[in-house]
Amino acid sequence: MKIDKKIFSRVEANPSCVAELNRGIEKESLRCNGSGDLSLTPHPAGLGSALTHSWITTDFSEAQLELITSVYPKAVECLDELNDIHRFVWENLATGEAIWPCSMPCILPKDPEDIPIGLYGSSNAGIAKTVYRRGLGNRYGKTMQMVSGIHYNFSFPESFWQTLGIIDEPAKTSIYLGMMRNFRRYSWLLIYLFGGSPVADLSFNHKESSSLVEMAGGLLGLPFATCLRMSDVGYVSVAQENLDISYNSIEAYCEALTPGLKETYGPYQRFKSVDGNYQQLNDAILQIENEFYSNIRPKRTSSSNRRPIHALRENGIEYLEVRCIDLDPFEAGGISAEACYFIDTFLLACAISKSPVDSPKERSSIDKNQKLVAETGRDEQLRLSKDGRPCLLKEYAKDVLDACSAAAEILDSANKTRAYSRSFQKRFAQTREPEITLSAQLLDSVRKNGSFIDFSLDLASQHLQTLRASPLSKKQQEIYDKEVKRSLNTQTDLEQSPEVPFDKFLADYVAV
Repeated sequence: MKIDKKIFSRVEANPSCVAELNRGIEKESLRCNGSGDLSLTPHPAGLGSALTHSWITTDFSEAQLELITSVYPKAVECLDELNDIHRFVWENLATGEAIWPCSMPCILPKDPEDIPIGLYGSSNAGIAKTVYRRGLGNRYGKTMQMVSGIHYNFSFPESFWQTLGIIDEPAKTSIYLGMMRNFRRYSWLLIYLFGGSPVADLSFNHKESSSLVEMAGGLLGLPFATCLRMSDVGYVSVAQENLDISYNSIEAYCEALTPGLKETYGPYQRFKSVDGNYQQLNDAILQIENEFYSNIRPKRTSSSNRRPIHALRENGIEYLEVRCIDLDPFEAGGISAEACYFIDTFLLACAISKSPVDSPKERSSIDKNQKLVAETGRDEQLRLSKDGRPCLLKEYAKDVLDACSAAAEILDSANKTRAYSRSFQKRFAQTREPEITLSAQLLDSVRKNGSFIDFSLDLASQHLQTLRASPLSKKQQEIYDKEVKRSLNTQTDLEQSPEVPFDKFLADYVAV
């Protein structure tokens, strides 16, 4: 990354403009029983409605929790809420159940069809969410969908835009697009640093063409893997390879994505509805925008009846969703404050650095670098493509980290701390010593423990004790209890309200 002197000088001169960055976290986790088997029970009633709860829902499966924080200007505030949500969830799990701490799943059923997909009630909106998940299972297999991670939502405060002299949405969108191009170029570094999925349980062997090998201790993995979640055995799609998404303008992005939402994809035509039992929302490459597997997405909040792609095209980018962060199994909430500091640092570095337009050739190179780091990132001889030439990962990382160092200094100054620079130094050391990365530490701990399942269950038990040591306050308990009741009542109201036939609802829902 090469610093953009114009942007950098303005931010450096007024570091307080980034003192309160906006971030929110979405954290996926599986529910399992005391033996490490996937829970096959419904979403716990004590957690409220998965359709309408503000902070607790499910992702693909009834057994896959998704915990959602509000947006906060300080990372520690965001993590405090995430831990509080965990406390409430733990207290409402069935006896013997646990929150699985790893990105790669617990013991899955021998027959993947036994994995229960998310159910959201009988309203049109609820049925559509279930049909979407049924479509994901048909297209990619249920096993792949059981891999979990962290989604980190990020935006700049108004003070940042004022410092840059930016007042209109198109100009803000241009900055965010530049960040996305840089993020895509260099996010292999985050995959290397925050990859926490180098191995999986044997029950994860879901693809006949899988490159995973059986390792000692009943593991599946690759010797130098960092992040199987971002590799070919994770969230990848052969069909989506037909989409060449440009990040050079919001118009280019939406135009490239639109065919994937509209045009029939032959192999998906075989998933036919039977007696009104829909097997997918449609037979396009993407049922909806959320099916696009990118490690970062542009986002814009909009009304429930408005397509995200239309909101982006008309109103621009509101925030970015980072999607390549694995769960940190050693943290009770799945992510540490120190990790947040570095992610913020990296994102600011993407903003204050030059970001030339991308091209199909570069986008292909970016995807190859990501795969290499996900599958072989801890190999000290690994070479990535840098400007079309091979470059050792640790040397390439140094160039990227130079911009991160400048960003860390700004954030330290803004927050009157050294936390960002300390985080930077820790991550710099990990690029020189692969054995101290999260993936290496996890693999070493698994081997010492004897099995991936026992290691994970032990951590889950430790996290429960850590969270129980600081229980929810009476006020917080009341807030969560109230939200459970509100969410259940809201779902009931939806289901009792008059609605158009689902066929009509679905036609409008997927119209582009």
